[in-house]
Amino acid sequence: MFGFGPDMIYSIPGLLSAITFHVYAQAKVADNLGDPTPRYNGRVTLNPLAHIDPLGLVMLFIAKIGWAKPVPVNPVFFKNPRKNELEVSLSGPVANLILGFVGFLAMLICSHFQVGDIAVYKCLNFVALYNVYFAVFNLLPIPPLVGSKILALIFPTKLSGWIENYTLNRYNFIIFVALMFLGVFNWLIQPIAILIFKFYMVLGNIITGIMF
Repeated sequence: MFGFGPDMIYSIPGLLSAITFHVYAQAKVADNLGDPTPRYNGRVTLNPLAHIDPLGLVMLFIAKIGWAKPVPVNPVFFKNPRKNELEVSLSGPVANLILGFVGFLAMLICSHFQVGDIAVYKCLNFVALYNVYFAVFNLLPIPPLVGSKILALIFPTKLSGWIENYTLNRYNFIIFVALMFLGVFNWLIQPIAILIFKFYMVLGNIITGIMF
């Protein structure tokens, strides 16, 4: 589905959109909530070059799962730090899920009107796939993913402090990469992604039924 192969060229729009919109959404929400840090660091932009982590990009092709540069955020500027940090963290996966549905819906519309060649369908397919997988992957409650950050913000302060300290453990990255190569993340993500696409199909059929 992902990785190197003859279809790799078609996956690039999906890959870049997943990374870019995820990070842009987080930077934009933080900026709107009063934190100038993302803007000062040039992250409130849809330019993929501002958000790509070279190693994360390579891992996305090789291991099917990767990451972008984290958005620098300073909670000091937030009126309600825990609530606002939670909003920033969730905005990335939410943006991915919305864009994933847009790609899926575009495929349904193209199919209805019988427009677009195989290249268009493949590009839209990868936009939907990459965005859904990127959203689900980042929501896993495993350090240093967004999911672990969300857990830290939801739980009581004492427990959240432990989670944040564990997230910064120097061995986490090694464990993280090992789990990627062992395929553990794909095993966790795929069932959830399938459910999301089933929901997309139901919602997409409703929308296209109203439109056409």
